[in-house]
Amino acid sequence: MIPASGFLFLITFFSVFLTSDPVQAQPVGVGPGPQVQKTNDLMFGTLLSGSSYTVQPTDSDAAAFIVRRPGPGFNILVVRFSLPNRLVGSATSVPVGFNPVSLEWDTNQNGNNRQSADPNVPQWFWVGPGTRLFFWLGGSVTIPSNTPNGEYGNVVVVTVSQIF
Repeated sequence: MIPASGFLFLITFFSVFLTSDPVQAQPVGVGPGPQVQKTNDLMFGTLLSGSSYTVQPTDSDAAAFIVRRPGPGFNILVVRFSLPNRLVGSATSVPVGFNPVSLEWDTNQNGNNRQSADPNVPQWFWVGPGTRLFFWLGGSVTIPSNTPNGEYGNVVVVTVSQIF
């Protein structure tokens, strides 16, 4: 995979929910472009007042996605993450953060050659026919001591753009 730049054509949107409850996400696409599949939600569990939680990209509670690039030829894919800055509960919200190593990616599902990446920065990939990219996203949350215990969630949007 090599970095590239150029004109973008939006192909696929995909929503992933940050929550402790399983959530179904639906990909919405145009034509035979890249496909995104969510395989795991980012889960912090029940958040307790005055506590901090970190989910590493290598943890089983990290969000996981597969980006598939069907079709012939070579193209550039740009993967962007729209990340929330707060998790929302029934009565209040709490800050959530994603640092420059909260994202990892690999071309193998087993993740033996994972590369760290900043989810706040678009990721560029030069890909060929049948390419699959695997992504794992972690994050951190600190619950203020005056915040009620509970379930908090929000949405991460993954956008894949293909340059023809």
